[in-house]
Amino acid sequence: MADGQKSQLLAEVTALQQRLAKLEASLPASASDVLHEAAEALALNQLNEERLNSLLTLSEQAHHLTEQDIISLGLEEAVRLTQSWIGYLHFINDDQQTLQLFAWSRETFKTCTAAPDHHYAIEMAGVWADCARKRQPVIHNDYQNLPNKHGYPPGHSHLIRHMSVPVIEQDKVRMIIGVGNKPDDYDETDARQLLLIARHIWKIICRHRIEARTQRLNRFYATLNQVNKALTRVQDRKQLFHELHRITSDCELFTAVWIGLLDAETGRMTVVAGGLDPALGMPCPELAMTECCVIGDALRRGVPLLCTDLQNGTTIRSCGQMAQQADIHASIALPILEQGQAIGVFVAYASEIGFFDEALINLLREMMDDISFGLDALIS
Repeated sequence: MADGQKSQLLAEVTALQQRLAKLEASLPASASDVLHEAAEALALNQLNEERLNSLLTLSEQAHHLTEQDIISLGLEEAVRLTQSWIGYLHFINDDQQTLQLFAWSRETFKTCTAAPDHHYAIEMAGVWADCARKRQPVIHNDYQNLPNKHGYPPGHSHLIRHMSVPVIEQDKVRMIIGVGNKPDDYDETDARQLLLIARHIWKIICRHRIEARTQRLNRFYATLNQVNKALTRVQDRKQLFHELHRITSDCELFTAVWIGLLDAETGRMTVVAGGLDPALGMPCPELAMTECCVIGDALRRGVPLLCTDLQNGTTIRSCGQMAQQADIHASIALPILEQGQAIGVFVAYASEIGFFDEALINLLREMMDDISFGLDALIS
């Protein structure tokens, strides 16, 4: 909602409240109470109808939206329906100790110049994370005078009032939504509305993830079929690796793919197909056998290994920095076996945290088993 529309709406609400106040003052006390209760019930019904219509529209549009779009639109509605000015959404990691900052509302971006910290320990967070710690909605109508609020960094949006709610599923807090700076105090009705909105957004996100996962697996089944067809026509190892790279790149599931072979004499990794944009300078091949625990261990142990979040989950600083530039989060390294010995790796990257789930990993393993069979057949 634009600033002008918000101001107009607030003016209309204020004018209506003033007219109701005048009418109440002219009535006997009992009649005034009845009128007040009726007005509150009418306002609540209208708010419920707005929420239902808004979330129904979002649910119907979700099929054509990205997850980021769903979150952004849902957050804007949470801000609007609670008459707030700013808002945020965090996902809580499975460890229940850390959270990910995933979205800020449009108004928050306008007033907040602080750099977002996408990963944050809950124990270090201020009272804005109390809903995750207490596992229930929290309201702070005098935020600036709260004790132990931990403050916020320079450039952060100034908070006057604040409310946040958790979404709990299978006894774990999965997500929190917070809003702030409503013109008057938040109350229990606001908290109930925000909680209902948050739960519905989470359901839409979960449904969208299931649909995306199904599409992803179906696409990779087709990719696996193409790899098997390629195995029947390749004539040598070099052609096999280039076909593997071409097919897995064309499926558009991965941000980048590369295939590396280990030089037994130098102990270094040589890229034989694919790779990342050289301008990004991802050091993975160079560090594969020294510092990279994912690629090196995949070779040494002969099993697939993955990093669910390269930007925050790696101890190699240069990898994390380059991953941010390349918009890469997840990576997986699968060993290439020839006559039972690991001779190289197939490495794939994705922009989504936790992209490589168990089902996709199993399909990738199946693909690499087929590649190993093809390599052995070329030798024989």
